[in-house]
Amino acid sequence: GSLLSGVTASAGDDEHYAALRGLPKSFGQEAAANALAGAVPSHSKDGWAIATFAGGCFWGTELHFQRLDGVIST
Repeated sequence: GSLLSGVTASAGDDEHYAALRGLPKSFGQEAAANALAGAVPSHSKDGWAIATFAGGCFWGTELHFQRLDGVIST
């Protein structure tokens, strides 16, 4: 089974991630700086909790996480 078997999300398959309300502009620059520094922080500079996962196929895994309630950035 999948790592996320049995996990459900409120967003339908036809709902686009960019259309979700309340998203920050981007954590990209902050994430890149952390990666270059070898840092694995538990919170962003803005105070958001950060969870770090490893997956064999990032794009498939990312889509599942994007559709979970409470996930604001992947």
